[in-house]
Amino acid sequence: MRKAKQPFLLRLTNVSSPAWLVGLLTSTFFFLLQALVFELEGIQHTFALYSTTAYFTFTTGYLVFIARIINSNHEKGFLKLLSWTQLAEDQKNSFLDEFYEQRLSWKEMLIPLAIGSIHAYLAVFRWMLDGDINYPIMYVYRGIQIIIIWLMIWQSTSTYLRNMTKMNILSREIEIDILNTDRLMPLTSAGVISILAFIGAYTLLFIQGLDPTDLSNPALLPLIPSILWMVITPLKGVRNRIISAKEKEIALIEKGIEGDKEALKQSRIGKNLENINVVDLMTYKRLVNSTLEIPVNIPTASRFVFYLVIPFLTWVAASVVDKVIDYLIS
Repeated sequence: MRKAKQPFLLRLTNVSSPAWLVGLLTSTFFFLLQALVFELEGIQHTFALYSTTAYFTFTTGYLVFIARIINSNHEKGFLKLLSWTQLAEDQKNSFLDEFYEQRLSWKEMLIPLAIGSIHAYLAVFRWMLDGDINYPIMYVYRGIQIIIIWLMIWQSTSTYLRNMTKMNILSREIEIDILNTDRLMPLTSAGVISILAFIGAYTLLFIQGLDPTDLSNPALLPLIPSILWMVITPLKGVRNRIISAKEKEIALIEKGIEGDKEALKQSRIGKNLENINVVDLMTYKRLVNSTLEIPVNIPTASRFVFYLVIPFLTWVAASVVDKVIDYLIS
C-alpha cells in the first residue's frame, strides 16, 4: 500500500498526542499570538478585547480536534463496509488506497483563499485602505484570521465529503439484504457525525453574540443546506437500491403465496422453505414492507436530533447566564 497524503488539518493530529491536546495547543497558540499583537500595538489586555477574537481562537482548535475524530469515524465505517463486500483482496486494497489518499490540490484551495480574501477585505482591509487606522497590525491579524478560518472550514468539509463519497461508492459492492440493512449503517453514521463539525462551529458563534432568531444573518443561511448535504452525500442512491430490493422480494413472496415454490427459492428465505405456509409468507411480506428505506436506527436518529439542538441549548444557557449576571450586578 502506497503512502497516502493527508491535508494539513489532519497532519496536525497525525501524531502520538491525543487530538484534544493538539486542538487545545492550537487555540493556545493563537491566544498567545493575539497577546503578542496587543503588546506590539500597545493595546490593553482586557477580557472584552480578547472576546472579540474568541470565535477564531476556539474554532481553530475545535476544527483541528474534530477533523481527526470525524476522519477516524469515517475510516472505521469504511473498513466495516469493506468487510461486508465479496471483493478479492487486491480489489479491497485498491479501495483502501483510494480512501486513504486525501490530498487536496492547490487549485482547489484557491477557492477558500479567494472567498476568505474577499471576506477579509469587506470586513477589515477596506477600512485600512479608506483611511488612517490606529492599530494596523491588529487589523492585518484580524484579516488573516478570516482567511485561515475559511481555509480550515473548506479543507475539513472537502475531506469529509470525499470520505463519504468513497464510502457510498464502496457500498454499491454490498448486496442489499432486506433483513439486515444495518450493514449500511456506517453510511448514515458518517453523515450524522460529520454534522458535528458544523454544529460545533455554529455553536461557538454564540460567544460572539449571534442572535439565532435572526434568520437573515448570513452566518446562519448555509447551516441547513450544509447539514442536508452532509446527510445526503453518503446515502446517495442507497434508498433506491433498498426500494428495488424490497420490490423484488415482495414479487417473489407473492408468487410463493400463489403456490410458486420455485420462485421462493430465489428469495431471502429461499434456503428455509421447509414447513413454510401462506400465513408465514404473509407475515414475512409485512416485515419486508415495514423495512425502512434508509439505514437508520433509534440511537443514530437520537444523536442526529441531539446534535441539531446543541446550538439552541447553548444559546438558551448563554441567555440565562447573561440575565443572572445582569441581575447580580444591578
